[in-house]
Amino acid sequence: MAAVLVAHAVISALQVLVLNPLAAIPGRGLAEIYAGVTASGESMSVPTVFAALALPLVLGAAVLAQTARSSLSRTTSTGLLLGLVAFSAVTYWFASGGPAMALADAYLISGAPYSPWWMVPAGLSLAALATLAIRARRDASR
Repeated sequence: MAAVLVAHAVISALQVLVLNPLAAIPGRGLAEIYAGVTASGESMSVPTVFAALALPLVLGAAVLAQTARSSLSRTTSTGLLLGLVAFSAVTYWFASGGPAMALADAYLISGAPYSPWWMVPAGLSLAALATLAIRARRDASR
């Protein structure tokens, strides 16, 4: 489950900072796109993107540390990690807002995602949420 959490963060960062800008502004390189954003007085907010996407990873590391100390059961640890994967949808949404609006303002386009890769982290979060719901229902029926 920790690997899924890391994969979510990596794919999210690639989507927000690389794939979406390239899809939104076809025919231009990433450096040229970033230069255009900067020239228009906007910012791709790279530190904010990394900070937001790192939050679930830091919390996940704390869960794993507690599990290694035997303070948490594997069942509890898995549930918490699933919750963090689901929560990662919120951090993705927050992380993508600034860069999306910077692109929109700099290039007079929509702030919507242009690359379909946003669906991968969204799907991972949705699957984690569904798994939590199934586990809760199963535990309630015991």
